[in-house]
Amino acid sequence: MDAVHAGIDGDRLNVFAWSSSLAPAKTECRHRYQVNTGVWLLVVACVLWPILSLVSSLFAQTSPVPYGYGPLFRLVPSSYVYPKSYGSIHDVDFQNLPVTFWKDQSGKPFLHHLRDGKCKIDLHPGETSAEVAGVHYPNSSESGRDYALVLYEEDDAGGSSSQWGFAQVFELADRRLRVVQQLDWDLHYGGPYGKLDTFNEETDTLKIVSAHYQPGDAHCCVSAVDLVTFRWDGRRLHQASLHTELSDYGKRAGKKLGRL
Repeated sequence: MDAVHAGIDGDRLNVFAWSSSLAPAKTECRHRYQVNTGVWLLVVACVLWPILSLVSSLFAQTSPVPYGYGPLFRLVPSSYVYPKSYGSIHDVDFQNLPVTFWKDQSGKPFLHHLRDGKCKIDLHPGETSAEVAGVHYPNSSESGRDYALVLYEEDDAGGSSSQWGFAQVFELADRRLRVVQQLDWDLHYGGPYGKLDTFNEETDTLKIVSAHYQPGDAHCCVSAVDLVTFRWDGRRLHQASLHTELSDYGKRAGKKLGRL
């Protein structure tokens, strides 16, 4: 099995800026009517809830603890399209689907040819391996579009080691399969490690633990971790909360959390 380090050849990582506007509609009423308080409350709730959710997520983006470098988790949009067509999202064999990870800000892809949910590549020197950790089919809020959330774990060994978690959102529309979003995070914080697949289908939330290097931390000794929760909205994942605490090593070494 070969590793591919190349351009995406037309399928590229795109970052989209979304905007919306609300404009009052002009209406003419030729008869008197009584205002239904319940209806108005429902309308107000529908308008205010997305705004409040957005404001809440914006305040949750930044840790109050300084980074030596980081943060080492990121949620980015994508527009990678698979060439094969599918009749249903459940027809996709994610255990054997080639998967591409975008591992840095340049959008450079790294391809894994999975077989039975696993892939191991000899890089001379070192090796990298990937494994499917979980597959979920969250509810869709849009007719004609179905989704899958697939979680992966990747281990790199060589001169130094690293471990990464990946979660990709797959969208099937008009029989075309696309990766529309990728979440990745650094697992190299020394443990203890729980299961990687922490997506809760009842609450539509995904919780991750990512390494948080404080200033002065060595690569081997990460003193803090970011506990981040993401929420599924029917189309995409959105960051809902972030909490930083000492890692297991940081507690044993008597480290303290810094403040910005």
